[in-house]
Amino acid sequence: MKSKGSMTNGVAERNREIQQEKQRRANAQAAANKRAATAAANKKARQDKLDAEATADKKRDQSYEDELRSLEIQKQKLALAKEEARVKRENEFIDQETEAQSCANRCGAI
Repeated sequence: MKSKGSMTNGVAERNREIQQEKQRRANAQAAANKRAATAAANKKARQDKLDAEATADKKRDQSYEDELRSLEIQKQKLALAKEEARVKRENEFIDQETEAQSCANRCGAI
């Protein structure tokens, strides 16, 4: 039969082992939480980087589209100016023809 002191030591030893096991589990849980937090932070950082790249791509694409529109407008303005110059030359030619005919009619009538 075990003595009272021996039983007390056994209970104390068992309590110490239980406390150690609780501490080990708490440490393991804390480590798992830390790993999960690190993984979440890394995932967020990757997503933020992808979002930033997507935003930069979108901005670059919009800038390119804006430049294309601007070039198209310039092209249309040049075509319009060219057409206006052609019409002006035609009008000047018609005016000269009309004036020449008018002069010929007046000069011939004299």
